[in-house]
Order: sequence, then structure tokens, then C-alpha cells
Amino acid sequence: MIRRFVMAKIKYPVTSEIGHQVTGKVAILYGAVKAVSPDGTVRLLKINSPVFADDHIITGDDGSVSIVFNTMPPTQLDLGRMSNVVIDEDVYGVVSPTVSAEASAEQEAIQKALLAGDQPIQLDATAAGVEANAGGGHPVFVVTPDWAEVTPESGAETQGITLGTTEATIYAPNLEQQVTNDPATVSSAFVPLDETNAPLSTGGTLIITDPDAGEAQVVPQTDVAGTYGTFSVDSNGNWTYIANSAYDELNAGDKISDTFTVTSVDGTGSGTVTVEITGTNDLATVSSAFVPLDETNTPLSTGGTLVITDPDAGEAQVVPQADVAGTYGTFSVDSNGNWTYLANSAYDELNAGDKISDTFTVTSVDGTGIGTVKVEITGTNDAPVISGESSGAVTEDVLLTAS
Repeated sequence: MIRRFVMAKIKYPVTSEIGHQVTGKVAILYGAVKAVSPDGTVRLLKINSPVFADDHIITGDDGSVSIVFNTMPPTQLDLGRMSNVVIDEDVYGVVSPTVSAEASAEQEAIQKALLAGDQPIQLDATAAGVEANAGGGHPVFVVTPDWAEVTPESGAETQGITLGTTEATIYAPNLEQQVTNDPATVSSAFVPLDETNAPLSTGGTLIITDPDAGEAQVVPQTDVAGTYGTFSVDSNGNWTYIANSAYDELNAGDKISDTFTVTSVDGTGSGTVTVEITGTNDLATVSSAFVPLDETNTPLSTGGTLVITDPDAGEAQVVPQADVAGTYGTFSVDSNGNWTYLANSAYDELNAGDKISDTFTVTSVDGTGIGTVKVEITGTNDAPVISGESSGAVTEDVLLTAS
């Protein structure tokens, strides 16, 4: 019960305007951070803004906040960007007993003063009054108490609140479920190469992205053995590849490849590097042969083996030929380069030193190598041959005359 002239504004420092328990205040704030009360009221937080029990604290994509709770000892909650945390007892623990004591003391002092007929609460001065007189003074109003009593029906009876001070275990906030590891991305690379006569090497740089600060890197690798070469990559995505050999044995159009996986440092992103080597038609070689022969009394024959090389697998061969007619004989060669030559006759008619020859061309199966076979027959001085019979008469003891 209060006197009718008493005008008291009672402020409870541990409650909000809608009756929620104050659990702490904002100590540090960056960007946009808001609090949503259980009834849906949205407040944009500032430094020293109160935080109430069961508030939803929501940080934006550029926001972060540190809240100091009224616990003994005080505890601090740090929230990063894109967080959404409910401020319940699991988070703030038990409110400091000091706050409860201050509220109870203020409540008791106000109630004692009112019962004694005092007005212990000073209200702020009004900003305006009635118009002043010309002399500059103000009218004086005197309030005379009539000691009439009234019991308000509007719920204005002063009554404090009681905050529990029961000892309880203070739990540190468990915010693991609020911390997310943003996924990283690692680009990939595909490098096609044509084999040459020397081991190939290549390289490049992968693109790495990660919203988390300091995590736009990959796990480095050094001299990782692939099937056909070795691979290295540093933490910034710079990579190299060196082939084990020239791979000349690849036929034209044959392909071999190595693929390596590159992973971001936080394990959320990966890319690949693929190096593909395509075979080309390497040049073949075919040896040549020169065979000099002296003619005899019978048709000559000769032969040999040409040497064929080709880096391409299975292509160290020549185009076979059979009974190819030359000017003076016939020529044959198989795919492995084994050849023969047979003269058409003995060529006895050749005078000593006269020469005749046949030349044949031999080509590799891929057409990139050519060799020749040349057979040369030189005439010799054949011994004369007398054949047939002759008869005549001879007279003895007679002087012969010859001319």
C-alpha cells in the first residue's frame, strides 16, 4: 500500500523490460550481430548491450561478438561469423550472487522508505513547465499531504524479485556444433604431351581457395613415384612432373598417363594432376649393303642381313620383297632384312674389268627408314678353250717352207 502522492519508478537491474533475466553484456563486437528474444523481438547489439537468458545470438557473415557473463568468476563467450547460439544455462551457467544481493538490497530500501512515508526515489526533472512571469520567476506549487490512503488496483504494488544463489556447477560453453570448417577447393590440371627423343618434363600451378583464414594451401608432396614419372607439389600448389624416360617405344597414337591427387590442408578439397604422353612415329633406320663379285663360269648368287632399328615397339622391320627382277638378276628380302640375289647368267662375256650391277631399295614398315642392296659383277680374263679334232699328212726328210 502506498500514499497517493508517492510516484515511484522502480528499476530492476537484473531484468529487461519484458522480464527476462540479464545474464551478461557485450564486451567486444564487430559487424552486424543481433539478439532475438523468445517472443520474437529483434535487437541490434552494441558494446555494453545486455544479453538476456534464452536470447538467440545471431552473427552475420561479417559479424563476431564476445559476451561476458555475470558468473563468479566471470566467463566469456566468443562467437565468430555466421553463428546462431541460444543463451541458456548450458552456456551462461549461474548468474553471480552479487547481482542478486544488489537487487534485494534495493528492493528492501525502497519498501522501507515507502512504509515510513518518505519519497526515496528522485525523479528526473521535467523538461518544461508553465509559462514564467515577466519577472522571470515561476509559480510555486505546494503539495499538502492529506494522509488519505489508497490501495492501487493496477498492479503497482512494489515487489522485488528473488534470484537463486544455489551453488551449481558452472559448465564451460560447448560451442563445437557452432564451429564449421568451410570447404576448400583445389583446381585440377590435364597436360597432354607428345613423346620426343628425350625424357619430358612439365609443371604448373593449381588454384586453391578456402574461406577459412590461412587455409588456402595444399598438402605438399615430394618426388612421388607414378607409373611413368615422378610428381612434386608445394603448399602453394606449384607442381612439377618428370618422365622416367623418352618413351620412344610408343607407337604413333599410343597413350600412357600418370594421375596424382592433391588435397587441401584441411582435407575438405582435392584436385588431380594428369599428365598424358602420346607416342609419335619415331624414325627407323635400315642399313645398306654393297657386294662386289667376280664373274665365274656359273651364275653368281649372294645374300646377307640388313640391320633395322625403330624405337617404336614392333616396327623394326622392312617391307618384304620376293623375286624382284633387276637388270642382271633377281632380289628377295624378308621382313627381318634377310636378303638374297641370284644372277641371271655367268656373264662370261664380260671382259676383264668390265662391271655390271643391280641396286635394290629396302624400306622400313613405317616408311621412315630406307636402305639399299647393291650387287656388282666384274668381268675376268677367262682362259681360252680349244675344242674339236684336226688331221693332216707329214713328209719326212723334206725341207719345209713356211710363211
